Amino acid sequence: MSVLKERIAQEINDWERLSGKKKAQALLKESDLSDIYIRRLILIGEFVITYFPELLRLTPQKTEVENEIEFSPLISFFILLSNRRNLLDRLMKRKPIKIS
Repeated sequence: MSVLKERIAQEINDWERLSGKKKAQALLKESDLSDIYIRRLILIGEFVITYFPELLRLTPQKTEVENEIEFSPLISFFILLSNRRNLLDRLMKRKPIKIS
């Protein structure tokens, strides 16, 4: 097995071993922290899982179609929220509050 294939296999094993918050923290440490898009995705995902831990029951599937089926409740939830965009706008204009 080539060194590259071994490295990829090890990365996959490490990734599968990590879960939830540990996975996000590991990715934040290992990724290029200057990539704001990746950091944003990780942080938003962490917030969502923190406040909706039941979403951890959803499992990524092998195809996009299977993912759409698996994640359809979450997709519906976000569609519902997106229809109330003025709510998000109002919340973003507020002074930030400290949540503990």
